[in-house]
Order: sequence, then structure tokens, then C-alpha cells
Amino acid sequence: MTEMKDLHKLLLRRYHRQLVRDMQTTRVLVQMLAVFDQSEEAEVLAGQTPTDRATRFLKILPQKGPEAFEAFVNVLEKKQPELARPLREEGLRESASSKNGEKPTFLSPHLRNKLSSLADFTPSQWYRLVEKLPFEGEERKNLETQNGSYPVLRLIVACQNVPIRRVARAAREVDRDDVADTLRAHLPKGTTGPKLADTLPIKDLPRDVRLRLTTELNITRSAGKDWKLVAERIGVLPQTAQLWEHNKARTNPAEKLLSDWHKRPDATVGKLYQILVDCKMEDIADIL
Repeated sequence: MTEMKDLHKLLLRRYHRQLVRDMQTTRVLVQMLAVFDQSEEAEVLAGQTPTDRATRFLKILPQKGPEAFEAFVNVLEKKQPELARPLREEGLRESASSKNGEKPTFLSPHLRNKLSSLADFTPSQWYRLVEKLPFEGEERKNLETQNGSYPVLRLIVACQNVPIRRVARAAREVDRDDVADTLRAHLPKGTTGPKLADTLPIKDLPRDVRLRLTTELNITRSAGKDWKLVAERIGVLPQTAQLWEHNKARTNPAEKLLSDWHKRPDATVGKLYQILVDCKMEDIADIL
């Protein structure tokens, strides 16, 4: 069977995290039984959690031929239009770019202009980035033999199939925070990773970051988004969380949470960032 178009695979990769997190897989699958056969349907439904079912669905979908993406987006437009909208709009925009001879990328024209205005990479920065990022084949060879100038946009365009968070982290590791900050400023919150090192222990958070983080976590937002969601993710006992909630007028529950968690080896900035994103608190994640 002919596989899905590369452009559509790219869009599914780009929005994979959001789809896994928010997609109502069972409702979508019921409307796509003309695309998925019985064994594939059973494989998806064998997932034990919503996340697992969505992951299985998105693993199978690209193998279902060039019409599968359109069928998928059509179903999303009926069931979850907020998920369909970026896939539809970016698909149209990227298709137009491809017809003009450009490679489809995650870059909007505005972001391209911003990246073009940044100073070139030094040769050392360029080659370190090529080593850090998973380029393959002809693309890697072309980048390794680059001579003359080393423009930021040239390298970032080559990263179209690399997770944005990995690109931003690599830029910071070669002392180009300006590149990572530009990506962060012009891409959706929660996609470019923390400014702080992923491996930084929570106990070593800068004081101002910790204060802002705990202040925001103590505010209950829509759908109950606050420190209690994070507490559940890191395994705080329900009785303990209830005690902190009961005493919140006299104590700082979010600070209690971090102080309790930071004794564990997995208590790192990278782990907390991902938890916040998974809890749909991307704006708080970007405090890190």
C-alpha cells in the first residue's frame, strides 16, 4: 500500500504530543472503520489508557495510504474541531510552499524573517550542532561540508523532522540562547523546552524562578489546573495532598510539593517541564 504523503506525516509528527494528549481516540476510530481494518482497530482499542490508544492510532495512521490524512482531518473537524484546525490550515500553507519549491517546515514566514536577522553561527557552533542533531544521509553530508557563511535559517530549516525541543536545547548548548529564545517567542508555549538545563535538579532552581513557579501553581485555573495535578503525576499520596490543601491558608502547597519531590533522583527541570505540558499548563512550563 502507498504510504501517506511526507507533508502529512510531518504534520502528524508536529502535532503528535497534542493529539496524544487531547484526541478522543475511540470516537475518532469509530468514524474511520473504512480506513482501519479489524485487526488494526483491535490493536488500537487494546491500549490500556487514552494516551496509549492515541499513540497506537497515530502509529498505524501513516501506513494507511495517501487518503488517510484527509479522512482523519475530516473526522476531527466533526468531533474535535480545535484539533483539526491547525492540521488543516498548516497543510494548506505548507502545500503552497511546496509548490513554490520550498521544503515544508515548522517555520512560518514571520519566524523565518526573525531567524534570518540573527547573526550567523560560528563554524564551531555549526559543526557542534550538526553533531548533536540527528541529521542523516545527504542532508548530513551537505551540512558537514558547508563553507563560507553559516546562517541560522539554513540549519533550522534542515531540522524540519527534528523535535523542536531538541533543536532549542542544542542551540542553548552551543551558546546560542538567542536562537532558542526566538523559537520560543514565535512557537506555541510548551514546545521548545525549558531555558534551564533539563538535568538541573529541582532543589537547585533559581530563587526567582521557584517563587514565580509556586505562585502560579497555587492559583487554581480552569478545569482545576493547579499544583494538585502535578502532585498526582509525581506520586504524592492523596492523603498528603488533602492535608496540604486543608492547610493552604497557612502554608504554600506548591512549595511543599517541590520540597517533597526534590529528594528524588527524577526531580529535574526537564521532568517537571514535561509534567506541566502533559497537564496542559504550558504557560507555567515556560517559566522554567
